[in-house]
Amino acid sequence: PPITAVMSTDFVLSIIKWLPVCPDSWGVHTWQAPSLAYWRPGTWVQRLFGLQTNWCRERWVMPGTDATVVVRALSNCDSLKEQRTNATNPAIKAANFKTLEARPDFFSCFFFTPRKRWLDVCEVTLRADGGTVYADAYSFSAGIVPTAVLGCTFLSAVLSPIPFVDYGQNKNHLRSLRGLVEDEGIVEVQKKEGKAA
Repeated sequence: PPITAVMSTDFVLSIIKWLPVCPDSWGVHTWQAPSLAYWRPGTWVQRLFGLQTNWCRERWVMPGTDATVVVRALSNCDSLKEQRTNATNPAIKAANFKTLEARPDFFSCFFFTPRKRWLDVCEVTLRADGGTVYADAYSFSAGIVPTAVLGCTFLSAVLSPIPFVDYGQNKNHLRSLRGLVEDEGIVEVQKKEGKAA
């Protein structure tokens, strides 16, 4: 990632660490997440300037399967305890997916970090054509302020001009989701990465 994005991330994180975080038992992150996911202030600067520091996109080609099988496999993300990653840091490895939608043409889920509940959103659009399923998988960081902080959507919008990095988390999310599909016995997932549309 560009050094300016890493420096900006460090600067903003030094500010955010002083924001009060609500206890998990209050469930603040669950009722703020839909608003943050809808507005997506973490992606505004990324798209405007063509940056790729807090999102990942892959295109999957899955021959010889059905979209319902793929969606059923993706829906197992809620039961994952660890992401598929080479990282040794427990905070990076921990998996906390929550399925939102699971239709034959679309799958989406939230991913919350363990402590402060930063929100990443994963979306997989599926298209079946002649016994092959094509999927456009996209994972992005919704905002720089964690969902356990009151007013995270507003604060993320205010801080949206500052680019930030995800430290490879969105790539880990897609790797973990792709692994669920591969575990289902689908012969081959041909991964092709691309930029956001």
